[in-house]
Amino acid sequence: MEDEVLFRYIKGEASSQEKKSVILWIHETEENKQKFREYRRLYDILAWQKKGTSVSIKRLHLKPAHLFTNILKIAAVFIFGFGLSYFFRNTKGSEQEVLYQTLNVPTGQRAELILADGTNVWLNANSSITFPTKFDAENRIVTLKGEAYFDVQKKPEQPFLVRSGDYTIRVLGTQFNVQAYPQNPAFEADLIEGSVEILKAGDNNKPITLNPGSKVRIEGGKYAVSSITDYDYYLWKEGLICFDDIILNDLFKQLELYFDIKINIKDRSLLIHKYTGKFRTKEGIEHILKTLQLSNDFKYHKNEKENSIEIY
Repeated sequence: MEDEVLFRYIKGEASSQEKKSVILWIHETEENKQKFREYRRLYDILAWQKKGTSVSIKRLHLKPAHLFTNILKIAAVFIFGFGLSYFFRNTKGSEQEVLYQTLNVPTGQRAELILADGTNVWLNANSSITFPTKFDAENRIVTLKGEAYFDVQKKPEQPFLVRSGDYTIRVLGTQFNVQAYPQNPAFEADLIEGSVEILKAGDNNKPITLNPGSKVRIEGGKYAVSSITDYDYYLWKEGLICFDDIILNDLFKQLELYFDIKINIKDRSLLIHKYTGKFRTKEGIEHILKTLQLSNDFKYHKNEKENSIEIY
């Protein structure tokens, strides 16, 4: 069943023949029923959009994965589609009015979207991005909270700027990763290829320039540039959380960011132990903790009411 037909059916715009074919398709298999429920839920998620906005499917990349991961991927496409139909308001003599969209990714999930210039953006868990439906002629500016991986379309005449808190990353065309969660005091940018400049608001010093294969970590007014040693880390784009010889203290901090939960460690001796491994985000934090228990002697208790986990 074509995705466009399903969405026309859900919106009440399908023809009589399409309605009949969709109903027959839904009752063929349980998998079809599940897919229809996913699309119905997606349409409900997008109900906040302005009335009268036309929906157009630009790209669908559905893969066998967790339900909500799929929904987020489609939602990103639909937000792009909605934006396309609202580039500007036409009134004689008025300037073009650019609209902005914000995509929020909940904990334990991820999303992918394609911006108006063709730039690909992958958003990690507990992150959000605000972007215009159309970039202006001088700059391409987006605002990020959390973590994202960018594959920027090269346009030297129109720099791409990522604003996050006090920092702005300026690029022309490159691949890089940014981690800038508001609840995390550290800001980190990793350059895979190309070149970037990092500037701090109100700082008259020279910008920090990165070379491919290097990263910068800024915390407490100080920064350190180092080489990227573990490229598996960026597999979070594919739903994998990868750790390479990382101490549990740092691992738990990452889990706090990804799953938006407070982890309290009673047995501090655990924090110096190191771990290497890969987990699927969709498996959840408790699966990760149970796996860690196989090589580390600890117990945990999850407090749903306080949204916290105690390690002891």
